[in-house]
Order: sequence, then structure tokens, then C-alpha cells
Amino acid sequence: MGEKKQFFVLDIGTRSVIGLFILFEEGEYNCVDYFVKEHDDRAMMDGQIHNIQSVAETVIVIKQYFEKKHGPLQKVFIAAAGRSLRTERIMTSMDIRNYPPLTADNIQYLEWQALHKAQSTITNKTHQTEIQTDYTFVGYTPLYYFIDRQPIGSLLHQQGAQASVEIIATFLPKLVITSLEATVQRAGLTIDGLTLEPIACVQTLIPPSLRHLNIAVLDIGAGTSDIAITNEGTITAYGMVPQAGDEVTEFIQQLTLTDFHEAERIKRHLVDHESFTFETLNNTQQHIYSKDLMNRLFPFIEQLAHSLSKKIQQLNNKKSPLALLIIGGGSLTPGIQELLRDQLDLPPHQVMLKTLNSLKHLSFPEELASHPMYVTPFAIAIAANETPLRFVPITINGETERLLKIMTLTVKDVLLTAKYLTRNWYGKIGSPKVITVNKQQMTIPGSHGKPPYIYLNGKKAKLKDVIHAHDEISVVRGMSGEPATIRVSDCVGETENKSIYIHDAKYTIMPLIKVNQVTASTQQLLEDGDHIEYIIPSTITEIFHSLDLTHLLEHVKPFQLIINGKQTIIPPHNGKVICNGNSISLTSHVNHLDRLEIIEQHPLTLLEFIKYKSLQYKVSMTISVNNKEVTLYKQLLHIIREKEKLGEESLIHSGDVLEIIKEEEQARFYFHDVIKFAQVQIPYHGKLQCTLFKNGKKSSLLEEIQEGDSLKIHWSTKNYTLVRKKHITPSTNLNNVPNDSRPY
Repeated sequence: MGEKKQFFVLDIGTRSVIGLFILFEEGEYNCVDYFVKEHDDRAMMDGQIHNIQSVAETVIVIKQYFEKKHGPLQKVFIAAAGRSLRTERIMTSMDIRNYPPLTADNIQYLEWQALHKAQSTITNKTHQTEIQTDYTFVGYTPLYYFIDRQPIGSLLHQQGAQASVEIIATFLPKLVITSLEATVQRAGLTIDGLTLEPIACVQTLIPPSLRHLNIAVLDIGAGTSDIAITNEGTITAYGMVPQAGDEVTEFIQQLTLTDFHEAERIKRHLVDHESFTFETLNNTQQHIYSKDLMNRLFPFIEQLAHSLSKKIQQLNNKKSPLALLIIGGGSLTPGIQELLRDQLDLPPHQVMLKTLNSLKHLSFPEELASHPMYVTPFAIAIAANETPLRFVPITINGETERLLKIMTLTVKDVLLTAKYLTRNWYGKIGSPKVITVNKQQMTIPGSHGKPPYIYLNGKKAKLKDVIHAHDEISVVRGMSGEPATIRVSDCVGETENKSIYIHDAKYTIMPLIKVNQVTASTQQLLEDGDHIEYIIPSTITEIFHSLDLTHLLEHVKPFQLIINGKQTIIPPHNGKVICNGNSISLTSHVNHLDRLEIIEQHPLTLLEFIKYKSLQYKVSMTISVNNKEVTLYKQLLHIIREKEKLGEESLIHSGDVLEIIKEEEQARFYFHDVIKFAQVQIPYHGKLQCTLFKNGKKSSLLEEIQEGDSLKIHWSTKNYTLVRKKHITPSTNLNNVPNDSRPY
């Protein structure tokens, strides 16, 4: 024989309260009786009880109606409105570098941190927008896990640099529960089964096999429209729009100037009545056609559909769901289904109006069959009977708490309630160390704290252990983690040596590491505040310094001179570094097994220097002396090094300081300059007399000569006394002089 019982169900809405009297037998729900009573005043707003006494009086009327027909009632099934729920979607991460493979405790710790963050977020939002509100933790669902920012199915046994989890956590204001309790208590009732409206509707309307789909459930009531979004097997979001059927009624009231109840009658029959006759505020009879009224009403209904679809997409990560299920009395608003379908861009068969006819294992009076407003109270009846939320008294560290039991209650659920969630039962993370590496600061955390020690009724317990009413739990905070332990290698990574060849000799290049300016090894332990200087020599300059070959750098420096106080570089005579046959600079990077050759600086002669600098060092002129060609030279400048006048073959070295002095009179030649370059034979016949000719005319030693001039030197004597020969070098024999002047 199956279970048989009867129960009283209340759906307390913004404008009315629906009561059901249900007989449950062998898995079938039979609605024996029902009663609907509207509030006498605005006792509720947006699903929240504002006048407990007024709502209690409405409940009493319904209770008395059933008691007259079915006997005394002491208990009731009831639901908290979904619009009161708060959800937070939170992601948090932890550093798992140098960690062993993750354990279940590590994952629990990460989820715990996410819940802490969710609790802080919802508390901060409350402080900013409302009077401080206490929340009861309802539950949470891990949505995604990540390793190093990449999605992964499970964190168990994983390793990497960073582990992350994204969760959705749900909280319920305690005021909602306490106001419901106070209301039914004033009506002489106690709560036998409590549920949440969106959970009840989802469980009733969506089979378990379809709850992994992205579906929206929209309950359009009188004062508010409630939304629940399902995806991946859980309710991922709740929301509320403070617009519903009453707004449509009030708009009709404005158009017709009739009272609220008459406007409500017109709204309900717009589809099945061609016209209406009604009485206005001045007691006159008016007539209006439904078609005309709908034309005026359509923009308002369109705006309502826009608000609802926008909210649904906002709750669903800014996209439309796969399907939309609509319930509630306001869902009969003319045109609302079609408008929602268009604005969510869904096919017609994916926007469905749900009535009692779509529910299984349920019987009810025929007049309720096609009306969607009765789906919610029946869903409350089924959920409150099969998966009720109950308050379970538990003692935690000597304090008695009443915990909301949604399903099986575990130790973990106790520690995740809003009150205890604010306490971090895990040990503190060990003290960190701050290390500076090449002027970049890095913080190395200590090890994670240990999980709490938990005892259930005096025995050591696990988080998954089931608890029951009146159990006693003791929680001792876990031990704190160890201070950070770090070596040089943890900061600089693994180091690799590099080998190169210099003139066929092999050299090994090692990283240069200093801790607080003292040479250190990679295995040295570090202390908080240590400074690491870490260099891997890679350029020619860095490598020669690290190999203590700095003398080679002198050989490859630029060939530099100081000329009249100014610096000058002579690139052809620079030193060079040849790497694998190619010339490179001192800042070039060298790779493993590269071969280097050093070509040293080399000096240059004065003539090479003059040629490189394009200096006009001498001026020349070619003339004829006694019919023989003679070239004259004159030096235009002198180059001095340390007071020494340099000759044409003098060697100049890098670093020399030179002074260039120019002759004041640079390019003029005179007759007397010929004497320096011509070899003259003077006759030895006694007293001599010399006559100079330029281009056939008499001249003098001081006369300026020009390129191509023809010069002659004429000797004469009066006696023929033998004289000795005198040679002036360089020599040129004099010809064509008179016979009496010729030497013999």
C-alpha cells in the first residue's frame, strides 16, 4: 500500500493568495479543493511581505474555508519567492607552482575561497544599496575549473602554475523566511514544508534529463515577473522584473477611467470578447471595441516584453536561452508570448505556455486546467512534499544554529552557511618573502594552511559526513602554512653554460649571480628582502669581462686620434672581432660554440693619414731650367706629435695627439726656390757674374715664377783663372751659356 497523506498549500503572491487542499496517494497528487483570496490592501510589494498582520488575515480566511470542509489544519506547505534570492558568479585562483598534484582538500580550499569572495561581494552590494541584510547560504555549484587559464574537467591530481575555479553561489535573505514564519504563525500554522519558487517550478516543469539545457522559466505574476535560468544541470541565475500583469491592468484603467477590478475584467476577456461596456468614474456607461483597445495597448505590452527579454538575456550571459517556459496569470496578457518570441529570436515551438495539463501525476478541478496561474502553487506542493527545505537545529562550537536543509545536510554545508563562511577555518598561508631580481620585485608566498580539524559528536569527521538534527560539531582552525622557502634557482630558473672558441682556444661562459653584491650559487637559500643580480653574459663585452679577457677589448677599440683638440676615428685601422667569418660589434650576441678571432688595431704612416683625411700636404710646379724639366715642391702644412715634426714615413698610433700647422704663404714659388731643386755647376775661371732669365727676359731671385716658365742661369767671367767646381744638390747642369762662361 503506497503512502497516503493530505496537506495544505499556500502560494502567497503580490496581489493574491492561492490555497490548495491536496490528497497525495501512491505517487498521485489530487487537488481536492482550492481557494483564491486577493489582499485587501498593498500588504505585499514585489513578493516581499510588508504587512505581516494583513497577509496573515488573508491566510486565515483561506484556512477557515478549508477547515469547514476538511477539518482542522495545523501545518502548511509554503514557498519563498525566487525574486528574493541573490546569486553571485565568482572566479578565484591560487598559485600552485612547486605544488605536488592537487588533492581533494586543495580543491575544497579553492572553492572555499571563492565562496568567501561571493559572500564579501554580496555583503558589499548590500551595504551600498540597502540596509544591512543577513543572508542564509542556500548552495553553490562549481561551473568551471582551470589550470593556467585553460578549462579542464577536474583539478584532481593536476599540476601547473595557477589553479582557478568559477562558481555560482546562492543566498536567501533571512528576512524572507522569518516574515513567512511570522505570517503563518499568526494564522495558527507551522511550516511543514518549505521550498523556493524557482526551484519548485524548475523541478516540476523540467525533467532531470533536460536540466543540462539552457532553459529560462518566466513566471509573470501580478506585481512582478520572476525568472530562473537553468544550464548544465543547475539553476545558474535568478532575477525579477518589477513589471507584470498589474501594470497592464493599470494602463487599461488609465485608458478607460474605470476602477481596477473592472479594468482587470476587461484585460482577462480582451481575446474572447468583441467589445465591452463599462462604467467610468463619473458613473456614465461607455462602450469600447476590443480591437481598438488592443491597438492602444500594444505599445505598452511591447515595452513589457522588451523589459522581460532584456532581463532574461542579462541573466543568461547576454544571450537568449534555447527555450522559454512561461507560467503565471500575467502570461495571458494578449500578444506577450509572440513579442517575447520575436525579441528573443526563438522559433515558435521553443516559447511555450505551460498549464496544469502539462504536468504528470496530477489531478485537479476542470476549471483550473488551462490557466497558467495555478502551475506555481502545484509546483510548490510537489517540491515541498518531495524535496522540502527544513530548518535543522545544529550545535556548532557550542552555539545552536537553525540551518536551512535543502537536500542531505553534510558537515561541509554547515561550514558554508553565511555565518560560518565568514570565518576562515583553514590555516593562514605561511609568511611570504619579497625578493628583488635585477631590480624587479617578486613575492613568494608561504605554503597553504592546513584544513580545519572537524569533530562530529566527539569523533573526527570529514566534510562529506551527513549530519542530523541536534548533532554537535566542533571545528578547530587548521595549522598555518610554513614560511616561504626559496633558493636562487627558483628565482632565476635553470642555468646553462655556454662554450665559445677564441683563436681556437675553448672557453666556458657561466652566468654571473650575486646576492646582495656577493657572488652566490644557484642553490643558496634566500631571505626576505634579498637582492639578486643575475646576468647571463651574451655580448662580446660581457663575455670578455666574465672571462677576464678585458685586455682584448683594448685591441678592438676604435682607432682614435686627437687632432687639434678634436676626436677623430680612423675606421680602416680599427680593431675587429670576427665571428664565424663575419665582422661583429662589441654589443653583438654570441651563441654556443661560436668561433671568434681578434684583429688588433694597426698604426698608419703619415702619408696614409694624409691620404685618408684628404689633406693638401704639398704643392708642386713644373718648370724648365736651362732647357731641362724640373719639378718644384713646397710643403703646405706640418704635423707635430709631442713637439716632434713627423716625416712622411712616421708611424701614427691610436691615442696619438696631433697638431696640424699650416704655412701662412702656401702656393707661391720664387726664382730662388729653384736653387733647392737644381744642381748648378759654377765655372772656376776667376771672378764670376750670374745673370737670371725668365722666359727670355732678365729676372731676379725674388721674382715669382709660374707653372711652365722657362728659366736660365747665365754665368760670365773676365779672366780665365782656374777655379774649383761647386755642386749644389740636387744638381742640374747648366747649358747654353756663353763660351767664355762655361766651366772646364
